[in-house]
Amino acid sequence: MNDVNYLSNLILDESAIDSKQIKKKSHDKTTKINKKPKGGYRPVLVIDQSQLINESIELKEKFQIINDECIQDSEYMSPQDIVSYYLICYLDQRYPNQFLENYNQIDHENQIKSKSIESLKFNFKNKNINLKLKNYKIQSLFDLVNCFSLHSVPHSARYTLVKWYSNKNNFNLKLFINQIPTSLEVLEMQAQSQRCVSLIADRIDCLVLNERDPLSFLLHDLVHAYKMFSNEYILKGQIGFYKSILKLVNIFKSDLNLMCGKDDKFKEEFDYLISDMNSHSKHLFYYFKACLINYFKRKFDLSDEKFLSNESLDEFNRLFESFIDVLGMNSFEKNLARNILFENTNKDQQSVNFIPLDNFFINFK
Repeated sequence: MNDVNYLSNLILDESAIDSKQIKKKSHDKTTKINKKPKGGYRPVLVIDQSQLINESIELKEKFQIINDECIQDSEYMSPQDIVSYYLICYLDQRYPNQFLENYNQIDHENQIKSKSIESLKFNFKNKNINLKLKNYKIQSLFDLVNCFSLHSVPHSARYTLVKWYSNKNNFNLKLFINQIPTSLEVLEMQAQSQRCVSLIADRIDCLVLNERDPLSFLLHDLVHAYKMFSNEYILKGQIGFYKSILKLVNIFKSDLNLMCGKDDKFKEEFDYLISDMNSHSKHLFYYFKACLINYFKRKFDLSDEKFLSNESLDEFNRLFESFIDVLGMNSFEKNLARNILFENTNKDQQSVNFIPLDNFFINFK
């Protein structure tokens, strides 16, 4: 068996994004800001805790529209407009002289329904922005996010928002205002080809989940959606994988709950897999199997250098074989699944043809 450090050496391509652990937690006002967030998107948006507190004074007033009107009346603003308004408020607060960057139009659709900036009585801190918007005939929230690059906002996040407006490329998003779905809820959404966008507008003077500032938290979700929906082939594989995991969760609920209850590390890794990891289906399966292997290594107190063997390997095999049986893999697909991270020859696993396994998840019902 090859020496594999199962998780730390698991190489994922650009489709994989680390991120927040999506759990229902309280916000901690005392948390230091220098904690490095998990994930592929790690902007330096906030310098210290005092900045969060100071900027919240003005932003809370602007966010009354979201916390009051939008929550009470779902027709007041579309989810896309709410996100755009929130985004612009934050950027205007933090980067008044630079948040509106180069003209860089994404979509050329002219029939997008969106709130006018004027109707929201938005007063930009830098008055030159009004002139710039007028020169480019920017009237609505959609026009602004569609036509201009935004300081500190990844192109993938802006692209997601624009495609969500135009309902193109199957960008199927659900907005949660002042709520964060659980890991299982996210798994269920992803199995239905949907991603969450969590927007925190009430507790903006502290970190969200003790890890990210509210703006970064929102952008992170938009980036995740891009990684899920931007490639149709990868999307189909992800949906099938999440459906397969949801089936395992429903059938082996007691087993998985017991494993999560006994091993906090496994719970953390499994929650991450089902809610925070958008990648190629093969990589998702790699990670899932690695989580199981590491669970049994910890259970039998095996060091990183040791492999599963004897009793630990027997227990792993019983569980893993039960999983792939329930998923309905044929004999060839089962052999591929078994060989992942357990290749007994010197053959490089990168040269193994895993396309049949990809097709299994793409066609999973």
